Amino acid sequence: SDESIKKALDKLNYQRRVIKNEFCDKLGIVCLFVQQPIPVYHFDIKKHLYINYKYKGKAKLALGLIYNGSYGYELFNRQIENNELSDLKGQLINLSKFGIDANQYVDTVHYSPKFNQAIAREIFKFIDENKLLPN
Repeated sequence: SDESIKKALDKLNYQRRVIKNEFCDKLGIVCLFVQQPIPVYHFDIKKHLYINYKYKGKAKLALGLIYNGSYGYELFNRQIENNELSDLKGQLINLSKFGIDANQYVDTVHYSPKFNQAIAREIFKFIDENKLLPN
């Protein structure tokens, strides 16, 4: 249900804060939380190599994938827009809408080598822009 998805997202964000405040900040460790891209959110699923059937008129991946994840990601992005996660600013990289103009997946959910490399570049860029590494 939408309520259970919201509850799961709230728990994830709570856990991020606990890790940041009780572990990273206290031990002087820089935390970086990455909201990864998923094939059911902000991705043209028709470009996916592993579509195998339609469900209620929509393309669907093998294994029935995590369609509820798309609602969770929408909710997460609303929280970002509403500045609800400002306490994680500089330590939370939102790649939920990130994509490349190439095959992104080697199976239903695992990233292709090119997509992995592009994600790594985005993470490094974020680390560099937010000066998360010592000089």
